Amino acid sequence: MKPVRLLAPSSLIFTEMAAVDNASQALAMWWHEYASTRPALFNGPLVACHSCELGPDGTARVEWYRTSYAHYLQRVAPNPVTHAARALFCSVVLLSNTRELVIGQMSENTSSPLRLQLPGGNITLPSSTGLSLAHCATDACQELREEVGISLDVSDLRLWRVKTGGTDDDVGVIFECQSTLSNAQIQGIFNEHQDALRSHGEAPELKQLTFVRPIRFRSDGLNCVDYLPSVAQAIAAMGA
Repeated sequence: MKPVRLLAPSSLIFTEMAAVDNASQALAMWWHEYASTRPALFNGPLVACHSCELGPDGTARVEWYRTSYAHYLQRVAPNPVTHAARALFCSVVLLSNTRELVIGQMSENTSSPLRLQLPGGNITLPSSTGLSLAHCATDACQELREEVGISLDVSDLRLWRVKTGGTDDDVGVIFECQSTLSNAQIQGIFNEHQDALRSHGEAPELKQLTFVRPIRFRSDGLNCVDYLPSVAQAIAAMGA
């Protein structure tokens, strides 16, 4: 396993590559069986990362290709039919007005039950234009709204880090937002959002929120994404 790295690029450049061979017929058969007992899952299109390099000019260059969620979920398959896709995701470092980090715990019905992570998710396929930093920021805002209930404008986010390495060597575009909301206000918005989702028959992605001082975060024994300790350390080093 490669160590987690948090790159601090001055800019991002995305280049689309040709799709890789992901054993489509065998993958479709695997998905049919896997999803038969998991009706909440949907095998939609997915953006995967081919490579990510930080150049001497401070620009991070990301090569990506189009694939499917079934390809991504090969990482949890007991007998994978092909090598799992290297995911390309976005996350938000959301800090409350007391600079406490907002961490979400995934619900039991997700593909990563009870895992601790930042609000965020896999980057969606762009419609007509190519993948861009603005598209990633839009996705990050949407994920925050869908998971926590907080609505932001893309101008509220700034590119903070690009994550590489870790368990599956996934690549994450991480944004930062310093909120004017208190912990109690964020929790209240989250609770109302959860109630609204359930009233419409929807299952929330996050089970609960946790607010932590980055300097006090300890990952020992926790079920958390591989980049969370490094994120907390980086924020703590900045004086949070």
